[in-house]
Amino acid sequence: KTTLALISKNKKWCAIKNTGERIAKVYKIGKEITEENCKIEYTGSSDKKDDTSSSGGSGSSGSSDSSGGSGGETTKIICKRATTLHTEKCEQTDKTYSCSGQGLSGRNITYGNLGTKGTLASGDAFDCDVNGDGTYDSTTERFYYVSDYFNTSTKAFESDTAVLIYYSNYSCCSGSGVFGDGGPTSSISYAYDLTGGFLKDENWHGPTYAIQALPTSNEWNTIKLKYDNRKILTENNSSKTTGGTLPSSFSYQNYVSRLLTTKELSKACNITIGSIVTGKLDNCNYLLEETRYSKTSSSLGYWLETPLSSTKNAAFGIIGTDRSDTTSVKTSATGNFGVRPVIEVPIDNIDY
Repeated sequence: KTTLALISKNKKWCAIKNTGERIAKVYKIGKEITEENCKIEYTGSSDKKDDTSSSGGSGSSGSSDSSGGSGGETTKIICKRATTLHTEKCEQTDKTYSCSGQGLSGRNITYGNLGTKGTLASGDAFDCDVNGDGTYDSTTERFYYVSDYFNTSTKAFESDTAVLIYYSNYSCCSGSGVFGDGGPTSSISYAYDLTGGFLKDENWHGPTYAIQALPTSNEWNTIKLKYDNRKILTENNSSKTTGGTLPSSFSYQNYVSRLLTTKELSKACNITIGSIVTGKLDNCNYLLEETRYSKTSSSLGYWLETPLSSTKNAAFGIIGTDRSDTTSVKTSATGNFGVRPVIEVPIDNIDY
């Protein structure tokens, strides 16, 4: 007999404890776990150690681990809290815009937070094993917690799923090589939509062109979207722009991430969406990493999923120079904005 007495960091799981060693089998016994209700007895095999005790090498948060579900099912920990934070040197010199507008020219910028155990907050840094290699790579698998998942069909936030944004824009291998070799990029830009062709800006089709830069399951194979098809909404939850009716079932099929919405941005940073205000995102600088906020050669920013309701030709984006959201980018523009993946991770798959 062994005793279920080891409580996980998120206080939702009990682990079998045998002679002081953690083992692989873990059983979910309730939403509110305390040491008292965890102390029940279990009879079963206890010969396999839980690999949560392993530590990673240089540049990583450790090796992959898992915790079990009801009846011995395995629940993989996809994201772990980061133990170090990303930094960049501010290359800009302008006295108003970019990082230099904050007096940081020539100094190091630190992105995100290490956070507080048991609590999720905007900007908390995580390393997520999205490629399934068993390593939480702090360099290339860095994500930041944004907010709860926003369901565009119910127009409500759902606390069982977390939205995390990648540290960099991304260029996938879709489109017969047109997007390069794939991986993080700070310089490659894309249009939001080209349904009407170049210079024929139409914002009521969704980000049909931009999504082709997102990683697929060939690149990131441990995650998936909550729903492959999403309703596209404007910033005020409308299903129309002045140009036309938005897709009620926009397909992200074959992709494992998506673009951020203005609702998630607004909640995370406690801002009012809709106009460029220099410094609006100063408290959310994790959204500006690897943009022209810090680097003179980087893309200005990246697209959001949300089209602008009052126009027929523009969509929202994040702009690093102004440290703000923006509504002034036409959907066929290909020279300024990149694509930044957002992943949706069930809370039970996050070690926070």
